[in-house]
Amino acid sequence: MSTFEYLKATDFDRAWLNFELDLPLKPGPNGRPNPFYIDRPSNPINELIDALLASFYRPPKFFFSGHRGCGKSTELLHLLSNSEIQNKYWPINFSIREETDIIDLDFRDVLFAIGSRLFREYRKTGGALPDHLLTELNGWKGRVEKHMHLWGQFQARS
Repeated sequence: MSTFEYLKATDFDRAWLNFELDLPLKPGPNGRPNPFYIDRPSNPINELIDALLASFYRPPKFFFSGHRGCGKSTELLHLLSNSEIQNKYWPINFSIREETDIIDLDFRDVLFAIGSRLFREYRKTGGALPDHLLTELNGWKGRVEKHMHLWGQFQARS
C-alpha cells in the first residue's frame, strides 16, 4: 500500500486529491492532529473519549454510521491516537477490505477476519500463546470441517 502525503494545494488537481473519500485523515506523529483535521466545537468524539476512559462494570459498545466520506474513519483514527486510549485499550485499526472478499461477505467472514487480525497483531507485538492453543489456531488454516452440496430440496453431505 502506498503512502499519502498531505500537502496544501497549489492548484486544482492537488486540491481535488485532498478530497479523496477513501483516504481518512490520519493523525501525525505522536498523535498530533492531521493538518487538515478540524475539531468541531461540539464534536461527539469527545463524549466517546470520556465514556471510554470512565470506569465501567460492562465495557460500552459504540456504533459508527454515516454516509461515505463523512469522517467515520477519520474520527476513529483521531480517537485511536489519544495516548490515554492507547494506554487503556489495545486498539487495532483495519479495513475489512484488506482481510476478506467483500463481494461475498457474511457474518462468519467478518468474525473470522476480526479474529485473524487480532491474532496476527498479537503475534506481531511479541505475544505468546500456549503451544496447544497456537497449534489449534494455526490448524484452522485451510481445514474444511464439512462440505455441503445442495440440489433443489435435497441435501447431500460429504
